[in-house]
Amino acid sequence: MGSIYDRLLNANNNVNKLDVFNRAFDESTMSQRWLANFVLELTPLCNFACKMCYIRMTPEQMKQTGHELIRFDTLKKYIDEFCDMGAINCTLTGGECTTHPDFCRIYEYIYNKGIQINIMTNAANITDEIFEMFKKYPPLKIAITLYGSTPETYRELCGNEAGFEKAYNNVRRLREAKMQVTLQFTSTKYNQHELRDVYEFSKEVRCEFRYSDYLLGFDKSTPDKIKENENNHEQYIKDSKYIWCDMRGITEQEVPPTPFNEIFPSTNNPIVEKGVPCNAGRNTCCINWKGEMQTCNVMDMYKVDLTQKSVRDAWEELVKWADEVPRIIECQNCIHRMNCRSCVGQHYGDTGEFGKPSPRICYKILHPEEAAAFEERYKIHMEKMQKDEEYRKQYLERLRGFVKR
Repeated sequence: MGSIYDRLLNANNNVNKLDVFNRAFDESTMSQRWLANFVLELTPLCNFACKMCYIRMTPEQMKQTGHELIRFDTLKKYIDEFCDMGAINCTLTGGECTTHPDFCRIYEYIYNKGIQINIMTNAANITDEIFEMFKKYPPLKIAITLYGSTPETYRELCGNEAGFEKAYNNVRRLREAKMQVTLQFTSTKYNQHELRDVYEFSKEVRCEFRYSDYLLGFDKSTPDKIKENENNHEQYIKDSKYIWCDMRGITEQEVPPTPFNEIFPSTNNPIVEKGVPCNAGRNTCCINWKGEMQTCNVMDMYKVDLTQKSVRDAWEELVKWADEVPRIIECQNCIHRMNCRSCVGQHYGDTGEFGKPSPRICYKILHPEEAAAFEERYKIHMEKMQKDEEYRKQYLERLRGFVKR
């Protein structure tokens, strides 16, 4: 693997250098169980009422839980403890985090502690006060979910027609202020016809664009509710191919067809039977809106009450739990795993147990034709690797270049 210095020297450009550094930082902090990142779920409340949302509560539902929002003075104590433990990154989320009554105080306090801040928002509640604060104290990145390209879709899906204009105007002014913005889109049956339009808008404002059709199976997202909101899969695949090609400046006809242009995952990795494989419970945790620490904002099956324990003690307990979480054995050397979601929490959300793969996530089940075609190319590739020494040499050289990036 080489030292971080050697890996940075071998990186091709500044984007790759940043990627190399971030991966090396993650490797180091995860191996040490150093709590470097924390998420603050400030509120379950939101100015939208999205039909597929897995966490949002109404004020009445929140009241029925017997909990109230955690205010600044309590959150300040948590933030101080995170700083004492060496945390350097924070993500603010919700619900809609900007609706928290102490949002600006919380944000400024974290910023002035020297911690990098990421914001997850729908952008419709970025008031002039919040915008001016962002200009004075810029966040590292603002991840904005757009739900469509028309007021009608915002009314149908989010229950907030006015949110469309507010969100789009705020995206524009954030970009005009040179802030780092990533636009996100979740495709459902109510908005999938506007996926390409939202992508074109991301190009217009020069933003990174991420999209998905996966609906999380947590809390209020029952199987029936997920089924009710799912999009048309065939249309989503067509749109995905268009966007994938457009991002690379090629047509679908120009996509290289040969196996030499693909990187095939290894099928000889040692099997790891337990332990969360991502950052959650390794170098990252989430404090939910009730003041409970959990590994991330979707894996809420194990929580530690911070009214009973310090942040440090809660983290140590959470790490021990994360180390014992069963992994999914059959997925670890599957040749399709690069196309699947590896999140153990997402599989758990669908199946209700760890170590069991979700048929709603499995690439082979979701995309049988594409999976069969990939398996055939993989078979040809393996035969060439065994019989064609020049092919083997060229492929391994390409693989080394891929790893360096």
